[in-house]
Parts: sequence; structure tokens; C-alpha cells
Amino acid sequence: MAGALAVLAILCPGPSHAQPRQWHALPVAGGTDAVALAAGLETGLPAWRVLYEAARRRHGLWGEAAGGGTGELTTVPGAAAGGPVPLPLAPDTWRRLLRRGSVPDDQLAVAIVSDRRSALLYRGLAALDEPTLGALAAEPDAVWQIHRRFADVMAAFGARFRVREGAVAVPGGDEAAPLWGALVGESPRSPAAFLLALLGENGGRRALLYDSVARLDAPHQRFALGLHRAAGAAGEDSLRLLAAAFDRESAWWRPEGGAFARPEVDAARVLREVRLGSDGALAPPAARAFWEAVFEEGSDAPGAEWAARVRASLPAGAAWLAERIGTGAASSRRLRLEQLTFAQRVFGEAGESALPDVVAAVRGLRDARSALLALERMGSRDPALFAAAAGAARQAAAVSREEAPAVHGGLQGALSLIDRARFARTLDLAASERLVRSLCEVPVAGQGHARALADWVEGMLLPELARAVYGAHPPGEPETTILRALAGHPVERHEGIAPFDWEACGTRRIRAARSSRGWSGSGRDKAGRAWRTPCAPVARQRRRGVSRAPPRWAKRSSPSPTRPTSGTPRARPSPAPTPRCATTSARSPGRCPRRSRAPGCRGTFGARSSASSGPSRGSRSTVSPATSCRKGRLCSTRRSDGGSRSPRRSSTPAS
Repeated sequence: MAGALAVLAILCPGPSHAQPRQWHALPVAGGTDAVALAAGLETGLPAWRVLYEAARRRHGLWGEAAGGGTGELTTVPGAAAGGPVPLPLAPDTWRRLLRRGSVPDDQLAVAIVSDRRSALLYRGLAALDEPTLGALAAEPDAVWQIHRRFADVMAAFGARFRVREGAVAVPGGDEAAPLWGALVGESPRSPAAFLLALLGENGGRRALLYDSVARLDAPHQRFALGLHRAAGAAGEDSLRLLAAAFDRESAWWRPEGGAFARPEVDAARVLREVRLGSDGALAPPAARAFWEAVFEEGSDAPGAEWAARVRASLPAGAAWLAERIGTGAASSRRLRLEQLTFAQRVFGEAGESALPDVVAAVRGLRDARSALLALERMGSRDPALFAAAAGAARQAAAVSREEAPAVHGGLQGALSLIDRARFARTLDLAASERLVRSLCEVPVAGQGHARALADWVEGMLLPELARAVYGAHPPGEPETTILRALAGHPVERHEGIAPFDWEACGTRRIRAARSSRGWSGSGRDKAGRAWRTPCAPVARQRRRGVSRAPPRWAKRSSPSPTRPTSGTPRARPSPAPTPRCATTSARSPGRCPRRSRAPGCRGTFGARSSASSGPSRGSRSTVSPATSCRKGRLCSTRRSDGGSRSPRRSSTPAS
């Protein structure tokens, strides 16, 4: 509502005032829809938005140009008429900037959008208010310089520039005015000169700093400017160091940079996302020595001397954090910003004695990010537990390539069960932390890892889940216990609402998901028995299909022979006897068609039984117990004429 009233005040001027108005209603030949169609926009846009969006579409900055074209803009005849468009500064000012003194008012909007520098200047001035525009209108030479030299910087970072009572309202208030004056080189009492120096310093990077600080709230502004701890020379040094960090940033606002030129993490984002304490300083952990230990990759674990140095260290300032986090490689920026926010979010209340564990946990985001975030999602805030989880992840990362799938799959699967049970409110925080702590103590290397993990599942996980699910009642099957723990709480009852069984609904959903992936209901029991047996490697090979039937091109009667030594004949070992399906085919033993095999069949068939006579068309076959299928079924039987029929269960039991 306030924005609509402001637009109406611009388009419908009231009585004259002592100060001339700086917003003017500019008529458009053919209406606003003509400008929108010429710029490639949709019709029907509000009048206050048409000229701004047309300038943005025709002359984008960092990847904003979306096909609007760069040629001469001409209105479309026959377009629906619309109201006038708002124009900052007087029309005569724009004619002087365009050097086209004879252009009529109804063609001025098209001329502004057609010229790149004028369109960018319009975008920058459109965000200013009346007092600021009045201060710039009093300095036409400054407006000319901005139009000719700094139009792109003004469009990108000029929205937060404000003038109040003849002086620039700098971020941080009157207390920060001397700091900005010393940094820019012009007094805020001269708005036009201050703006020119701000836009032109170091290719616009000083304007980037000004705009980034101006977008912060008051406590973050004081932290960025160093006003929370000292004034005078100390604050001036803090602002200069912060400006040096911004000066190292690339000019991503230039059009040649492309759509994704701006880095994901920069100094401006660090200033926005950092947490502050009640005194305006950095929220704990805040010691600079602590963050130096975190950011130093490959350094040793901190000791007793380090703890004393942390206690004597000053808090990290905005300039130091912006220089260490907001500069460098993109991957390093993302990691360090996540470490900063993670430590402040999780370990803000950790004591000094727990800082070594906090360092180990925050460093673990490089290798164990998912595990640490899962612990945070559970609600844990114990630094020792986070450090133990990070250590277990590092040990798992050091195993051989052959052991890595089993080790990582076991740890991740067990942690995901605890996380899901905690998310479903089956486990409380204390039980979840006990399970994770015991899981981190399971050895991750060597031949005994699988058996140790199975013992942990039976000795720790299942009893804890059974107590949470069944309480004092006798527990059910392990598979049912896990599914009910993952499903969540039982029936919830609310007044006036029918009861809803969350547990039954969640169990059905999990079972349906398992069935859609072909997982049997007793998969956990089978896997647990296989891991605990002495011949676990053999069982794993069987599950992976190592001992499956040979391919089609292999002959069952003559397996691949061993390579003979010189002077000795080649030995052919006899094939191991395997149960085969009997058919009525008169052909020699061979392979069953894959599409007609019965469940449990190994894919071979032999000659018909000696007890049966030669089959005729439509006759059934007789099966010998010694040659029947293991499952008591037959493959699709072949007739003497080459046909086949559906499988039938044998009339005699399987051998």
C-alpha cells in the first residue's frame, strides 16, 4: 500500500513546494505496452515498472541480459495505451546526458532505454529518494561524470546511497562518518563528491564495500566497522583492513563476467551470516587462535600450550574473517564459511576445556560432513561425541579399496538407522548419543569389522530399539522392531480429530518402499546370520553371484581346464554334479531358455527319464527323482515337434 501511494504521488503531483520535485511523470508515445513489447516484455506491467524492467532486459549486468537485444529500440504500432512512467530528475537533464536536445517528451523513454549508459544510470537513480535526487540534481557535473564513467557501478551498488540534511547518511551513523571520510577521501558533507569518489575507487570495489555494509543491520554494521570494541584509530584500521579484503574481489558486476561470475561465498556474505554476541562482538567460539587452528589444514591436534594461547587471544574481527574466508579458492571459501556457521550454531555454549574437541569436530567437516550434520540434526551438542564421529570417519577413509564398500556401508547404514529413529521420535537424545558413541568404538579395519558390526547391532542397537518400541512388552522380530522404530510414534489423539496411527502408516510406507526395490522381509536376519558365520567370505561371494551358473557360451560338460605343464597331458577335472531339470525333449543335454526357467532352476536340462516312453503330441512327461529340479518344479518342457508348454510341479518329491 505504501508503494502504491508513493507511485500515485509521483504520477499525480500535488501543490507546489519550496523544493522542486525530482520525480516526474513522463508520457510515452503509444503507451507503456509499446515500450514493453519493444523490449521483449509482457504487456500489462505497472507503469512504475515498465521502464526499469525494459532497461534491465536490454542492458543487463552480471548475466541479466536474457535475449532483449542490443539494437535500436522502436515502439510497436497499435499497442494498447498506458499511463506515464516515473522519471528521476528532470527531462532536460536526460536530454543533456543523451546529447539529444530536440527529442520530445513522449520519445524520451525510448531514447533512455536504447542507450546503455542512460539505461544503467536510470536503474541506479530509480532506487533513490527525493532528498538524495535533490542533492544530485544540484550538481549536474557530477551526474554527467557518473553517466559517462560509472553508470554500471551506480546501477549495481547505488541503491543504498542516501543523503539527509545535506550530508551522506553513511552506514554506522554519525559515529562512522569520520571513518568513511578517511577511507573514501571525501567528506560525507559533500554528497556529490563523496559519491564520485566512492564509485570510482578501485574499479567500484569501494562501492561494493559501502553497499554490503549498508545492507546489514545496526549490530552487524558496528561489527564490520570495528565500532563495537574501540573508536578512533582502531576503528579506522579495522575499516581499512576490511576494504583491503574487498579490494581482492574480482569485478563480477562487469557484463563480460557472465551470469555466474559472482562467487558463492565472498566477504559480503561472511558479514551477513556471522553471529554476534550481546556485546556486538563475534559470538563464541570467537578467539582468533581458535580459528587459526581450525583453518590450518594438516596441523597437529592442539595441546596445553594452545589452550593458554586461546585464553589470551583477542576475538576475531570482521576484517580478519573476511580476509581468511572471503578470499581464496571457491572450495576453501565454502568450507571455511560452513565451519564458522557450524561452530557458532552447535558449540556456542562449549566451555574452554572442550575447545580441543571442538577443533577436531569443526575440522571434521572436511571428511565427515554428513555424519556431523546428522548428529546436529539429532540435537546433540557434545563436542566429544562430534570429535569421536569425525575420528571414526577418518579411520574409515583410511581403509583399503577392497574394504571400503563394506566399512562405509556399515557405518553409514547404522548411523542412518539411529538418525531416522531419532527423527521419528522413537529414540530420545540420550539414547541416540549412547548408540552413536558405541558405534564409533566399533573397529573399522581388519577382517573382524563385519562381525563386530553385527555384534553391535545385536548387542546395542536392537535392545535399545526394542525398549523404545515395546517398552515392558516382549519384543518382536528384529525386522519388525527396526521397521516400527523407523516408522515413528504410535497413535496420536487430539480433541475433536479422529485418531491417526502414524506408526502403522509409516510401517506400510517403508514396507512398500522395500518391496518396490526387491528387498525381502527377512533380509536383515539373513545378512546378520551370514556375517556371523565362520565362512562369511564364502557367503558374501555367493550373494555377489561368484558361484552362479556359467554363461551361455560355457559348456557344462567340459569346464575350463587347468594349464598343463610341459610334457604332461592336459587334465580335465570332472564337473561337479548339479540337479538338472528333466524334459521330454529328445535332444542332448544343454541349456534351458532363460525366459522359461522355473524358480530355483540352474538352467540345464537332460534327457528324458528311462521310465517314460517316447512322447507323442500332447502327452505329458514323467520325471525321475534323481533329475528333478531342486525346487520340485520343471522348466518349460520341450516337445518333440519343437514346441513348449508351461512349467508343472513334479509329481515326485525333489531329491
